[in-house]
Amino acid sequence: MQATTTRPRITATADGEGVVSHAGSRLLADVADRTTLTAELSEALAGLRKPRARHDPGRVLVDMAVAVADGATTISDVAVLADQAALFGLVASDSTCWRLLDRLDTVHLSAVARARAAAREVVWAQRAELSGEPFPPARAAGRVLPGLVIDLDASIVVCHSEKEHAAPTFKKTSGTTRCWPSATTPASSSPPPFGAATPVATPPPITSPSWTPRSHNCPTSTGTAPRS
Repeated sequence: MQATTTRPRITATADGEGVVSHAGSRLLADVADRTTLTAELSEALAGLRKPRARHDPGRVLVDMAVAVADGATTISDVAVLADQAALFGLVASDSTCWRLLDRLDTVHLSAVARARAAAREVVWAQRAELSGEPFPPARAAGRVLPGLVIDLDASIVVCHSEKEHAAPTFKKTSGTTRCWPSATTPASSSPPPFGAATPVATPPPITSPSWTPRSHNCPTSTGTAPRS
């Protein structure tokens, strides 16, 4: 598999002309091309390319991956690359990306995995050609660990909710009134969740000519207050 690219050739100058942003993302696209990932994906998904189609499926997947690495959170964010044709070349629209993703079934996903594995072998072979060893050495406790070592660094993120341990609130809906226990509720009654609520008086229902009073079932001094 030969490494090919259809992206514009770029050169770095200091004359202040042709200034572009997201230039670092272009390096990711070049890595995909140089490691044959783009070509491998194009071959694996060749059956999905329609006659006279402008966009190659493999190239579309690479562009979406570059967009995600650049900070994209939705498919439409691929427009960040499309807006800079001088840097990234012809980039598919978000609708084209959606259509491609919709057509990827289990068979095609397996082909994509094989294409990635093939490109990964090229990467390690390229490194071995330059350094003489396929994997970078990894050391732990003063000794060299054999094989490929992947070091993952994780951080614990504590999620906080402002509503945690919040006091219950009065709720009222049309025709139904929900009440919390009053100060005269026996101590043996089950308290509402998250502690006892501040006693409040039940407001009178809002009446109208067509309104029919209903039973509110509010707690009494001898009954157990229902929970909301």
